[in-house]
Amino acid sequence: VQKKFENCMVHASGHMTSTGQIDDELGLTPAETCVVLKRTVEVYQWVESKTKDDDKTTYNYETSWGEDDVESASFTHPDGHFNPSRKYNVYSKKIMDRRVQLGVFELKSNVLEKMENFTPLDNLSTTHRGFSVQLDKHLITGDKDAMGAPRVGDMRISYQVIKEGAVSIAGVQTTNTFRRFLMQRDGTASGHDTSHMYDPVADEEPPPAPMACVCVAVISKFVGTAFPHSVLLVNAGIVDKETMFSAESAKLAKTQHLMRFIGFLLMWLGLYLMLSPIADILSFIPFVSKILKTLFGVVSFLVTLVLSSVTIALAWVWFHPE
Repeated sequence: VQKKFENCMVHASGHMTSTGQIDDELGLTPAETCVVLKRTVEVYQWVESKTKDDDKTTYNYETSWGEDDVESASFTHPDGHFNPSRKYNVYSKKIMDRRVQLGVFELKSNVLEKMENFTPLDNLSTTHRGFSVQLDKHLITGDKDAMGAPRVGDMRISYQVIKEGAVSIAGVQTTNTFRRFLMQRDGTASGHDTSHMYDPVADEEPPPAPMACVCVAVISKFVGTAFPHSVLLVNAGIVDKETMFSAESAKLAKTQHLMRFIGFLLMWLGLYLMLSPIADILSFIPFVSKILKTLFGVVSFLVTLVLSSVTIALAWVWFHPE
C-alpha cells in the first residue's frame, strides 16, 4: 500500500481471494470458495389482486411464491385464503466473507455489496432438519417430490454466489481498504475547490438538508438515488479506469435525460392546472370551455418548453465542472 495515495481516488484490479469460509444458520456450506452468498427465501402463499370493470370490482386470489409475507387478514375476502405464519424465522439476505483480499487491499462489505456477478449454487446440502433438498437446487420445507403441488405455507430457498476471481475497483484509498468518493452538496468536490475532494471522512452519505415538506423530501430522496453524491465503482473482471468511468458516465447521462423529461412533464402539468380553472368557470358558455382548455394546453406547453430550456441551461452553467 502506497501512503502517498492515502485519501485519493485510485484504480485497482486483480484477482480477489477469500481466506475464510461462508455458511449460514441452515448449515449450508458452499463446496467452492466464494466471497458472497446470496440467499433467497420464498413462501408459498395466497395473494390478492383486483380488477375493475366499469363500476364493478372483482377480487382474485391465487397462490404463488414470494419473499415478503402476505397478511391474509387484510384480504377483502379472507375466508378460504388463510396464510399461516412463516414456519421458520429465515429470510432472504446476503452473507459476506469478512476476509476478502485484493492483493494487499482488504475488500469490505461496502465493496462486496456492489458486486452483481452471481451464479446459481447447485448440489445443495443442509443439516437443518426442517428442510430437504429438491433437485439439488432448492431447500424446501414441504414434500421434495411434490414439484407442482406445494402447500400454502411451504418455504423454498435458493442460493447464488460470487466466486473468487478478477475484479476492478475505483474508489478512495483508506489505509488498505476502499471507500466512496464523497461529493459535497454545494459542488465544491466537482472541481471548484479541490482542497475538500478527498477529506478522510467515514464511508457515508452527507447528512440530508432540512426539508420544508414531505413532497420536497420525497423528491430529494428520488433525485439523490438517481444521482448519488458518492462514487465507488466495482466491476467484475479486469477493466481499465477509462472504461469504468465511461460506462458510469453513460449510465448517468441516461438518467439525466429521463429526469429532464419528467421535469418537463411536471412543469407542463402544473402550468396547465393553474390555467384550467378559468375554463371551468366559463363552462356555462357552449364550446368555450373545450376551446380554452385546448388553448391553455398549447400555451402551457410552449411556456414550459421555454422555461425548462432556460432552467436546464442555467443548471448546466452553474454545476458543470470548470
